[in-house]
Amino acid sequence: MNLLFEGRTCYIRNLTVDDAEEMVQLLSRNRDYWAIYEPRHQDSYFTAMVQREKIRESIYQARENREYSFGIFEHESNNMIGHISIYGIKRLPFLSALVGYSIDEACIGKGIATEAVGLVTAFGFEQLRLHRIEAYVSPRNTGSIRVLEKSKYQKRGCCASFSILTEYGKIISNTPFWKVNFERARPPIKNGGTHLPDGFQNKGGGGDCKMDRNRLFSYHQWATLECLRHVQSLGEELYRREGQNSFASIEKTMEHVIGVEKLWLMRMAATENPAFEYFDVETPEKGHRSVYAAARRNGIVHLCTDGRAMAGEVEV
Repeated sequence: MNLLFEGRTCYIRNLTVDDAEEMVQLLSRNRDYWAIYEPRHQDSYFTAMVQREKIRESIYQARENREYSFGIFEHESNNMIGHISIYGIKRLPFLSALVGYSIDEACIGKGIATEAVGLVTAFGFEQLRLHRIEAYVSPRNTGSIRVLEKSKYQKRGCCASFSILTEYGKIISNTPFWKVNFERARPPIKNGGTHLPDGFQNKGGGGDCKMDRNRLFSYHQWATLECLRHVQSLGEELYRREGQNSFASIEKTMEHVIGVEKLWLMRMAATENPAFEYFDVETPEKGHRSVYAAARRNGIVHLCTDGRAMAGEVEV
C-alpha cells in the first residue's frame, strides 16, 4: 500500500521499514522538545530495531484499516521532518478517528504542521469516508492549538483530567487536555442512501456516493445467520445460558442485534424516530425466521447466501 499526498510546503507518505534509521534521527533530535507534551520513552525506543517493529505494526494496522502512519518530508531535501497518524478509526455507526502529529523543532512556525494536518484530514474524509476527526491537545500547547484552529478544527470541550503515562507506568501529568472536534458537513441524503466507506457504494446522481442498503443488509444478515447456525450446532442450552456480558445471554444479544438492524434500515429509509421492535428469538430457529422477517418488513427481497454478497457478488 503506497500512500503519498503532496502539499505546498511538504509531502506525507506512509512509512516503510527503510525509514527506521531516519525516524530514529528525528526522534533523537527532538527527544527533549517533544517530551514537554508527550510521554518520555526508554532509551531502547530510540533504536532502529524498535522503530522497525513499530513501523511493521503500523503497516499491519493500515491493512486492517485501523490506523495510518505517515512521515512528513521536506520537498527540497526529502528529509523527514515529522510524523503524523490518523488512528483509532471507528467504522459504522461512528465513522470517526483521531489525529496526532509531531514536527521537528527546527521546522516549527513554517506552516508545515498545518499543511500535514490538512492532508491527513482530507484523506480521512475523502478516502476513508469518515464523518468526524478529533484531536487531543494540551491547553498549554498554544502552537498545536493554532495548527488545529487553522485546519478548521473546533474546540468542543475540555477533559476534567487526562493522565500521561511513561513507559514505566508512572503518571507524569494529570492536567486538563482539550478535546477538539471537527465535523465535516455531508451532502443531503437522497433516495434512502447514506455515505459509507468504499465497498458499500454506488454512484448516485450528480456523482454523490450512496449506499445500496439491500446489499449492506445482505451482508449483516449473512453474518447473523452464520452466528445462529454455529450456536445451533452447539445446542440450545448454550443459546439461553446466562453469562456476564452486556446482555444476559446469546438469545438476548440476538434479540438486540436483529432489532437494531431493522431500526437502522428504517433510518436509512428516512423514517423519522423509528420505534425499536422486539423479534421472537426464543430458539436459534426462531432467530433465523426473525432475520428474514426484519428484511421483508423493509422491502428487502434479495437475501444473501454467502458473505461475498457484501461486494454484490452473490444475490439470490
